[in-house]
Amino acid sequence: MLIAVKKGEGDGWIPDPMGGSVEKFWAACSQNELEATVTSAGFRQIEGRTRLPLPTEIAIDRIYVEAECIKPASRVGEPSSG
Repeated sequence: MLIAVKKGEGDGWIPDPMGGSVEKFWAACSQNELEATVTSAGFRQIEGRTRLPLPTEIAIDRIYVEAECIKPASRVGEPSSG
């Protein structure tokens, strides 16, 4: 799984960062918060990193976390092992 989010703190309604007329609900986190959420949900983190925004992006750092499921998912038609 790959998760990419914008770095920050808190959440709430903000003006559209792209200049639109409709407010957006914004929720941001730190890399540590995202990594903790991923591992507590049963995934093993493979890599985590934060990068600066590109010149054409909204000026907020991005957090990337790559992870894999610890327990393989059941195939369609197979009984779940519980």
